[in-house]
Amino acid sequence: MSHLPLPAASPKPSPEPKAAPLGTYPALFTPDIANPLQTLPNGKRFDVSIGAGEQRTYRIDAKRGDPPVFLNVISNNLSCVAEEVDGSKPAYQLFDAKGRAISKAKPMCADLFTADVEEGEYYLIIKGANGSGEVEVSLEAWAS
Repeated sequence: MSHLPLPAASPKPSPEPKAAPLGTYPALFTPDIANPLQTLPNGKRFDVSIGAGEQRTYRIDAKRGDPPVFLNVISNNLSCVAEEVDGSKPAYQLFDAKGRAISKAKPMCADLFTADVEEGEYYLIIKGANGSGEVEVSLEAWAS
């Protein structure tokens, strides 16, 4: 038996950080999942007129048969990429079928994306700006 002290155990390496699970984003809106206005056409532009404070729920069909699925909603505007939702501009957010937010809420002058999600039904909530008139926006939503 040795008279030398035992070497200290080396620390375990910390595990790789995991991506945030679905539903960990704060929901700034409440989706009306039971009554979506329409199912959005995959990969085609659509125009929306939204009044002050008005909120609309749209369904996105993400059943593609080739997981993982990524949800994208783009405005092709990008005039406010880093801005937060403060009610001064129309905004949008993505939700799963259980009503959990799966994306950060963004002003509609920025694009909206999710990480990979399961195939299924998802919902896009669009909310009009506070105290402004009706605004016309053109968006494209798709599941890829």
